[in-house]
Amino acid sequence: MTGRKVCGSVDIRITYLGEQMKKLKLSAAMALLAVPLLLAGCSSDGYGIAALKAPAGPDDVLPSGSELHLPVKIDEGTVRLLVEDDGRQYFGAESADGADFCVAVFPVEQQFGAYAGCGAAKASTANRITTVGGPDGKTTTLVRDNADTERLESEGFRRIHENVYVAE
Repeated sequence: MTGRKVCGSVDIRITYLGEQMKKLKLSAAMALLAVPLLLAGCSSDGYGIAALKAPAGPDDVLPSGSELHLPVKIDEGTVRLLVEDDGRQYFGAESADGADFCVAVFPVEQQFGAYAGCGAAKASTANRITTVGGPDGKTTTLVRDNADTERLESEGFRRIHENVYVAE
C-alpha cells in the first residue's frame, strides 16, 4: 500500500512495509537467539581445562627418563607445561579415555622426586579436580576452568596458573 503526499515542491512517498517488517523482526529475533549458541561453541565448557586443548609447543612433553606412575593412562597429545614456579614444572594432561585430568610436578634441579595425581572432571561441578602432596612438602591442587577458588585461597593456597594452586 503506498500513500503520496505533496508538500510544496517536495514529493514524499510513504510505503507501508507491514509484511516485510514482520519478516525482519522474526529474522532479528532468530539471530539474537542464535548468537549465544554460537558463542557457547567457541568457549570452554567450564568443566575442563582449556589449556590442554591449546596447540602443543616444544616444552609440552614430560621430562625424559622420569619415573612417574599415574593412576590412569594419559593421552600424550594433551600434555602441556602449565607453569614453572619455585623450581618446579607443573604439567597437565587428560586421560586417554577423556574422563580424568591429571597434574604432574617435576623438580627442575632433581632435588626431589616427581609426583602426580588425577581426578574425574568431566561433567563435574566440583572446583577441585585433584590434590596431591609431594616429597618436597608442597600440596598441589588442579582446578577446572572458571573454578571458584575463594575457599582454596582461604586455606592458604596460592594461584600459580589458572588451573594450578599450591600450598606449603
